[in-house]
Amino acid sequence: MEVNKKKIQRILKKFRGSKAVKPKPKDERKFPNLLIHITKELVNHPEKLARGNWFLKDGKNGYRKLIEPTKPYQLWAADWKEFQVAFLGVTVYIFAIIDVYTRQLKGFSFSLTKDVKTALKAAQMAVVNSRKDPLFLPRNLILHSDQGGAYIADEHIAFWKNLGVSISMADKGKPTQNSYIEGFFSILKRFWLSQQEFLTAIEVEKSLTRFFGLYNREWKHSGIDYQTPNERLESYRTRQNHIFKS
Repeated sequence: MEVNKKKIQRILKKFRGSKAVKPKPKDERKFPNLLIHITKELVNHPEKLARGNWFLKDGKNGYRKLIEPTKPYQLWAADWKEFQVAFLGVTVYIFAIIDVYTRQLKGFSFSLTKDVKTALKAAQMAVVNSRKDPLFLPRNLILHSDQGGAYIADEHIAFWKNLGVSISMADKGKPTQNSYIEGFFSILKRFWLSQQEFLTAIEVEKSLTRFFGLYNREWKHSGIDYQTPNERLESYRTRQNHIFKS
């Protein structure tokens, strides 16, 4: 069979000048980054800010925008951090969930293993502690986390989906997309854990439990008018009661 020489030359030229194309990796994301979507929508359509659902503010160094909730139980942030106990030669994994509006610590857990069970303990505590508050409506809540193994585990996702909570996940390798809770862990490490020396695992447990008990009542935040998390929640409740009575 006669073959077109010019066609062969075109094919050879194409493959000589090109590199092998790697297959695109599968997208393992289970849930979108809702916060990025909301932020883009508000930036592109600022008139929607008049609805009063979100605040839009400049991020660090003013190079990007961030959203802030306008009420409690609207946005929770979840994350974990590891803490090295040098004397004991062990690593403690600390899981926490905060309410972004009030900065309240809603749930926490810590363990020598970083697994879904530890994440679920923090989740269950957050829900149990919030259920007695009439302001808590799970279907109006967004839970934002990274894509760590504990957070994408089926048990963890099922827990939140059964409540009707919307799940949002930051992009991989983008810790700045969950800056809401980074401030909490910075406080815990810089002003509490780094100021103490631990000789036993029981001392670590007692110290963490004590901090978690004091934080909501006593830690004042410049970002919420130098109120404590508990004061921030009560201020909102007082305003709502006043509006209702009016």
